[in-house]
Amino acid sequence: MTENVLLVDRIVTCLLKKSFIGFACFPTPRLGGSAARRLRVIRYQQATLLREIAEMEQVSSRRSTVGQVGLLHAVTQAAAERKVALADALTSYLPCTLAAMEAGLIDEYAASRAFEATACASEEVAAEIDSQLAGRFENRNPPHCGGWSTRC
Repeated sequence: MTENVLLVDRIVTCLLKKSFIGFACFPTPRLGGSAARRLRVIRYQQATLLREIAEMEQVSSRRSTVGQVGLLHAVTQAAAERKVALADALTSYLPCTLAAMEAGLIDEYAASRAFEATACASEEVAAEIDSQLAGRFENRNPPHCGGWSTRC
């Protein structure tokens, strides 16, 4: 049990040090109110699409779902497989990350980074990491970060 706690702490610390929630160190243009709202809507739509992909996988086979996602998104089979795996993980053992996407706090790329970090861990450890990261999504890389500075 203590091994799992140490593993969870190490992964959470690593994710937060690497600023996986966004590119906080890159210049971000100042976004007005409507642009920030549009960004939240786009993130919500990404979450909705991933939830629908997971539901599609429940109805049909994994191979069929990967093929359909590849055709609809015009991506390779490997990229479609990663998207289907992300959708499956978000709906099964990373619900806090999916909720953060639906709230517009993070985008699909940030969710995929959380998924990649927990891919080799057991579902129990991944769920624990997800719950520990839940409160840390907000204000990590806000869309209204200003100027060309490296700090927000």
